[in-house]
Amino acid sequence: MMKEFLLDWEKDTVEGAIEGLVGMGLVRDAKEFLNLLGQGEVSVEGELLAADDLGGVLYTGDVMKIGQGNFVRFIK
Repeated sequence: MMKEFLLDWEKDTVEGAIEGLVGMGLVRDAKEFLNLLGQGEVSVEGELLAADDLGGVLYTGDVMKIGQGNFVRFIK
């Protein structure tokens, strides 16, 4: 099941979304998210993310896959 995440206009980057992803229970904490990112387990629209992508902007309709089957669609 895909969850939806309402992005804050001022925190519409990958890094800015981490706190909300933790709050939704998709990851335990920021450290887990960063570990998954480093292991190639996080993608947006099918593109794997790396640590350099933390500043990347998320857009309405973007789908992030975290780990083995956690999906979230971003809305603004």
